Amino acid sequence: ISSLKKDENKKDIIAKVEKKIKKLPNTEVVDLWLQRLTLKFDSEKKYQCRLNKKVINESQEIWNSDWLSDTLKTILNEIEIVNKKEIEEMDEYPNLNDVSLFESKTNYYN
Repeated sequence: ISSLKKDENKKDIIAKVEKKIKKLPNTEVVDLWLQRLTLKFDSEKKYQCRLNKKVINESQEIWNSDWLSDTLKTILNEIEIVNKKEIEEMDEYPNLNDVSLFESKTNYYN
């Protein structure tokens, strides 16, 4: 995606990925990563996961907290979960080190 110049081409690729994973269960983590990829060039893109929605809409409820006391609900609602400044300052695409599962100290293929 990072090699594509036009935002429309990037959006097309993301749409194709979404279409593929849409049929699979429990893909909310993939949605989170897709949102991370699209946040800089398509920040208003709609995702179904509540965590994704929270990034766009701070008032989005993540879980049902009706059973909590009013004091605890107030505390939860006042805590900023999404750091907007961090979003503004982040690079368009994740750094390879941020998405690597393991940091290799040795290159076994050379």
